[in-house]
Amino acid sequence: MVLTEPPYISDKVASNVSVVEGNSVTMPCPAKGTPTPRVSWFNKDGYQLTGNEIGIRVLPGGSLQLDHAEASDVGQYTCLAQNIVGNTSKDFHLQVFC
Repeated sequence: MVLTEPPYISDKVASNVSVVEGNSVTMPCPAKGTPTPRVSWFNKDGYQLTGNEIGIRVLPGGSLQLDHAEASDVGQYTCLAQNIVGNTSKDFHLQVFC
């Protein structure tokens, strides 16, 4: 018997993220589910981030890393976790301080 479970993201992950300009910042998206969910990230303008953008990486565990945060990076980022059973998302609010 195969058990399936829709994706979920822990509520324990902080949705407000702050960083000093020029430093790196990581937004975790510890999505769980069966089968293992596929994680996608969307930037503040609603565009999907592939990890191929300069200074941006989508890490193997599903986290999003900005190598050098800038004031222009401020805004909402969305983590979307999907599998064959369903999907869920979590919004992160990034603040960059000078």
